[in-house]
Amino acid sequence: MDDTWQKRWAVNLVKVLPGFVTRLIIYIVKKKYVVGVVAVVFNEEGKWLLLHHTYRKKGAWRLPGGLKERGESPYETAVRELREEAAIRVKPLAILAVTEAYATLDIAVLCEFDAQDPFVANAEVDDFRFLPLAALPADLPKEQLNFLSEAQTWLQARRCAEGQAERLLDT
Repeated sequence: MDDTWQKRWAVNLVKVLPGFVTRLIIYIVKKKYVVGVVAVVFNEEGKWLLLHHTYRKKGAWRLPGGLKERGESPYETAVRELREEAAIRVKPLAILAVTEAYATLDIAVLCEFDAQDPFVANAEVDDFRFLPLAALPADLPKEQLNFLSEAQTWLQARRCAEGQAERLLDT
C-alpha cells in the first residue's frame, strides 16, 4: 500500500483503536508461517550430516531439522531435533539464513558435532551419514545446498578471524 488515502486512513484508525484490536486485525490480515529449523551440522573431518527420512519417497537424504516449538529458540530447536531424530549432540554456532519455504519460514542453524549417543532407527529417521560436499546426493534441495554454502563461508571467515587473532597474539 503506497502513501494513499487507504494507508493514511489505516494509520489514523490504529491511533484510536485499543491495542488488542489492532493486534487482532494484524493477526487476521497478515500471512502466517510455521517456523522450521534446519540444522547444518559439520564434524571435525569437515563432513556434513544428512539424515535419511522415512516419510520421503524422493530425496530422502536431507539436512536434519524440524518445527520450532513456542518459546524455543532456533538453537534449542536444532539441538532438540538432532537429539530426537539421530541421538546426536551438537554445539549451535550461528544462524546462517532465514528463508521462506512453501509453508514454513526456515531458519538454518550452523552446528558443530559434539557426540553421538547410540542411534536407534525411528519413525522419522532410519539412517544418518556424514558426507563430504562432493558426495552429497544429487537430489538435495537447492535451499539446502544454499545453507551448506553459507555454512562454508561462515566457517572460512571464522578460520580467517582465528588466524588473524593468533597473529596479533604473536606480535
